[in-house]
Amino acid sequence: MKYVKDLAEEQNIKVEDKHSKKVGYDYRLTYPDGKTAKVEVKGTEKEYKIPDMSDKEFDSKQRLKADFILVVGHVLNEEKILYKIPREAIKPGNLRPKQTYHIKRFQNRKNMGKYVMKRPYSLSES
Repeated sequence: MKYVKDLAEEQNIKVEDKHSKKVGYDYRLTYPDGKTAKVEVKGTEKEYKIPDMSDKEFDSKQRLKADFILVVGHVLNEEKILYKIPREAIKPGNLRPKQTYHIKRFQNRKNMGKYVMKRPYSLSES
């Protein structure tokens, strides 16, 4: 989460920590133009993987509460990969309930490759 917070702040994006509030996402970002976004942050040592998510991060219709997930891949490496996955990309059919949500049939190069962010990473809305 610190990696994403630092990245946002470097881009003059205000970061409000919501993780401890248990609202279903980690950060509320406020962009310089005043627009906001709810963001869930996940980290993994792997590539093309999304760590399991809890039921608190989804609504009753199995839609992500956050506007998007930022997955930081290769978290232990200096050279990280950042995926920005919008809410609409995660369909209820991609979820397999357990104590957490496992996003299935999505974690591969074909699906996640299009969400690999280009350097320098920009958290702007476009």
